[in-house]
Amino acid sequence: MIRDYISLDEALKIGKEAKYELDMEDRIFEINTQYAVGKLSAEEVLSPKDYPAENKSAVDGYALNSKYILSASSSNPISLKIIGKSEPDNPFDGVLRDDETVRILTGAKLPQGADSILMDEDAIVEGEYLKVNKNLRPFQNVSFIGEDIKKGERIISRGEIISPAKLVALLETGIRNIKILDLKIGILSTGNELLSGKVKNTTQYLLIETLKKYGYNPINLGIAADDYEDLISKLSKEKTDVLILTGGTGPSENDLTSEFVKSTGKILFHGIKMRPGRTTGLGIIDGTPVFIISGLPVASLMALENVIDPLIRYWFNLEPIRDQFVKAKLNRAVVNTLGFRSFVRVKLNENYEAEPLKVTGSGVISSIINADGILIVPENVEGYSEGEEVNIKLLRC
Repeated sequence: MIRDYISLDEALKIGKEAKYELDMEDRIFEINTQYAVGKLSAEEVLSPKDYPAENKSAVDGYALNSKYILSASSSNPISLKIIGKSEPDNPFDGVLRDDETVRILTGAKLPQGADSILMDEDAIVEGEYLKVNKNLRPFQNVSFIGEDIKKGERIISRGEIISPAKLVALLETGIRNIKILDLKIGILSTGNELLSGKVKNTTQYLLIETLKKYGYNPINLGIAADDYEDLISKLSKEKTDVLILTGGTGPSENDLTSEFVKSTGKILFHGIKMRPGRTTGLGIIDGTPVFIISGLPVASLMALENVIDPLIRYWFNLEPIRDQFVKAKLNRAVVNTLGFRSFVRVKLNENYEAEPLKVTGSGVISSIINADGILIVPENVEGYSEGEEVNIKLLRC
């Protein structure tokens, strides 16, 4: 039975003071960069070179000397002889004279003698000649050396989740292999009702897929009966860096998971003044952090996002996930219980009006699938009025 609830800030403080440390070298692996998306980078990666490595065309068009066409206009077109073509895999090898031009494709090297590109839509071609009826700025439509990424510029921070966009930067700058951090997070569900199939174990799969999005390596440890021996048996199957136990932790239940952690290790805290997720706790068993959380989907997701993930990232010195916020007006009032931090799921419309979904009910799946964001109501706020402008944290996944 939970007797003393603490604030979310207190829980995070206690978790951080636990100073959990791990021999990280055993968790670092080098992989081919093309398979790195979604993984945690184990190193800070700096660009080994400028990108682009040379001045390139940013458009399809014609390369020319902007100074020569300075007086060009619709009433005074200037003709340039087309003497060749420059392509990304076959650049023009000569030097342009002022009265010459070459056809150039996007990404192709800017020829010597040229300093700007006339776009295709502005080009008038008559036989072997290009008629130019407008002037250009020097280096107009040109991508400069290092304009995109400079040599020595940081591409990825240590502990950052490698995104598809960062993958492009890594490959374009010639980084073919990268070290990634493989953190194993074990998830063990508890409950006879799950073993019997009377209740579907959806929470375990929700946690597994969310942990993947956070860059971790989730390990499905299965389901344990409401029995100490079965818990020990399931936990002994595979060594993980962090454990998450779901179920058997509510105020009205037999509190199996917290009692198990107490008897085999120690409890650091159990019970947080937050809704959903108030039954969240943290303990240590044989040096391994063990989170005990609700087996209900919404509560488990809030525990993961607001307690488990921040502490793991602190312990392992990982790059924090940057949450995104938008301002919206509430179309219905929200009431809070003073002393509790509430995470209210909301649906946003095209006018950025926020409709609060069910505040209570940690197992209400529709409040996840219909939500676009979360309204965080602080402990000292009784609620928000209809029409009030509030900050909405967009859902991470």
